[in-house]
Amino acid sequence: MSLSLACSDNGRESHDIDGVPHDIVVVLVNGLRADASNTPGAENAFFEAADLPDGLRFNAAYAQAPTPFLSMAAVLSGQYPSALPLCGPKNTSTANDKPPSCFKIPDNVYTLPEILAAHDYQTHLVTDGIPGAERLEENFSSWNREGQPTASDPPFAEEVRTHASTWWNATEGPRLLVVALGDLSLDQKYAIKTEIGLTANSEALTEADQLALNDRATEVYWRLARESGEHVRQLIESLEPHPERPKLTIVGGLSGTSLAETSPYPGQPVPLLSSGLLLDRTLRVPLYIHGPNIDAGTVTEPVELLDILPTVTHFAGVKERPQGIVGTDLTQPQPAEDPVAYSQFGDMRSIRMGPYLLTWRAFIHGAGTLDPRVSDGIATSLQIGRGLFLHDVTQDALQQSELKTSHPDVLRALLVELYRREHHFAAPEHPLSPEELDVLRSSDGYW
Repeated sequence: MSLSLACSDNGRESHDIDGVPHDIVVVLVNGLRADASNTPGAENAFFEAADLPDGLRFNAAYAQAPTPFLSMAAVLSGQYPSALPLCGPKNTSTANDKPPSCFKIPDNVYTLPEILAAHDYQTHLVTDGIPGAERLEENFSSWNREGQPTASDPPFAEEVRTHASTWWNATEGPRLLVVALGDLSLDQKYAIKTEIGLTANSEALTEADQLALNDRATEVYWRLARESGEHVRQLIESLEPHPERPKLTIVGGLSGTSLAETSPYPGQPVPLLSSGLLLDRTLRVPLYIHGPNIDAGTVTEPVELLDILPTVTHFAGVKERPQGIVGTDLTQPQPAEDPVAYSQFGDMRSIRMGPYLLTWRAFIHGAGTLDPRVSDGIATSLQIGRGLFLHDVTQDALQQSELKTSHPDVLRALLVELYRREHHFAAPEHPLSPEELDVLRSSDGYW
């Protein structure tokens, strides 16, 4: 059975770029989650401060992972992390730890800067507090990397603007500038903990503590979102336009965050400012596009951040894309079938179709995204009924009302699509060897 749901393509009309490659700037802010339906929050505060021209906004844009390294890799490759295959940085480390072979985008995968370089673009990456950023820089013409903000060493907003504008304004072009900001999620963690009196190690809180802190954490989070929006406004304004080339601007979140809210796994509290679970609020992010011939409007159906690559290549005048790229141009009308958004992290998978978000968790200790035990388990999950969570996230953003029992047809349709994505689009062409899998399973933190 297929799940037929009405969707809107407001603002998306087929168009060409008049043969002129665009200058392109992409700014993604980690930790910036999308607002719940009809409930202004941090996203609204961010865009009010950013003061961007009216553009095309997406209400259901999903990161392909809830962590910045994996999400950024999906943006740069146009593929799901597991298809590369790619694993993320460790959560913990010792002096003798060595990163695994999967902790980088493979050399045989063409990335966004490589594709544009073949079309005479100069490319530049600026990162601020993105773990593993050094593994994302290799294919850019040049790059600047700022470090991890701490409680005593705040984010490098001014330095980031200086790096970006200096390169942009000195480059004749065509130009691709990508800025990945980790400051919102990292800065909020330090600022909120300081303001609510938590010590540096107070990660785990009781459920009562989380509920009591939620309002205060949300207030601080909104303030930091406004400050981040102001940083982005100043950054965009510092980029001088070219007299002949139009500019495409993409701004959004890189992954979301959970405050002191309850998770559906099942009904368990989530640590303050956590992004380690597949939740609507850790995956759904703001996304905005502005450029010539792009009508302002709002797109309500699900899209994916990996759609950024085909969008950018279209405006760069690239006629043929490398094989393996999954996404579609965000500014073009979409195919007739129901659009979906797929995400993955550790032993978890999720898929959004229409108003529904299906999340599946294998509950396999030590299993990560690249572990075939996770993929293999999807086929039997419906019969077992374990690890499946279904929510209407347009009405239930915090995923508190479980629907899998009351909506069995919806559950089955989404599970079929989840299986198809997992095995036809997210499966690696060359899976990891048993020896490589053993290393990952024994190393906490590789996802």
